[in-house]
Amino acid sequence: MHQAKIERNSVVIFGAYGVDPGVKNKKLEYVKRVTAVSGDRITYRANGTLTVNGKRVSQSYISKNQQTAGTLDIIGVKSFTLASLSKFENWPKFRGATQVPKGYYFVLGDNRIVSNDSRYYGFVPKNKIYGVVKTPFWNKNHKLVNDQN
Repeated sequence: MHQAKIERNSVVIFGAYGVDPGVKNKKLEYVKRVTAVSGDRITYRANGTLTVNGKRVSQSYISKNQQTAGTLDIIGVKSFTLASLSKFENWPKFRGATQVPKGYYFVLGDNRIVSNDSRYYGFVPKNKIYGVVKTPFWNKNHKLVNDQN
């Protein structure tokens, strides 16, 4: 089986155990969107502006509310960079990071207000990623995704 290339904006599924320190279930999987790849630098501002390597990134796949309040309020900051996130207690092996390390990805959940993602636990190693999700979760035909007919 051939795995699709992981790129910015790819939606991936990965094993959460060993990535998120709060996860005790070895079989738990997370589905998140890749926001940055190896070598990238990120900035996220309170107005919802996401930049990767100094270039603004569209987030049209989520609402303006998710881009603003949902993203930043939960961690209690007005904006973040990788360096500022690396000061959190769950980032011990990435302290001082200013860019995504080789072989890792920075992921964000699309439902940012409740998403447990790279803002909390740091980067996701490539070897924990099972694959790229190819079926959109929510669109006008979402009821057909799991239809057995």
